[in-house]
Amino acid sequence: MPTDTVPSLDSLARGLAAGGEAALEYLAPDVEVYRGGKTIQFHRGALDNVTTDTTAMFKALFQGPQALATLLNNAAVRRTATGAIRLWDQPPAGWVWKFPNTSALQEVVLKVIMGRWRVWELRYR
Repeated sequence: MPTDTVPSLDSLARGLAAGGEAALEYLAPDVEVYRGGKTIQFHRGALDNVTTDTTAMFKALFQGPQALATLLNNAAVRRTATGAIRLWDQPPAGWVWKFPNTSALQEVVLKVIMGRWRVWELRYR
């Protein structure tokens, strides 16, 4: 388990802002992004997906005003999030950050993978 019991949105924002390989440390290998009625997952290699600006994953995470990195770069957006434990049928528990209806983000779900909090699920409105 990580030493921080609650994952930090500030840390996630910094990691995503670094982009590319650095951002992969904050993403689960099986991350899923739900956006516009579609499910986005890694295809081919994960590094290729976060460094090639034509992939759906890159666009959801890094490109444009509604991208996760752009939204989390705004401290006001981070402050509006409310956190809670996310329980599954098997331990360990995860964490969810929920955003108000005024945000393009609905929720960011994190799991502990290899001793770090990582984005496992990302839901847009």
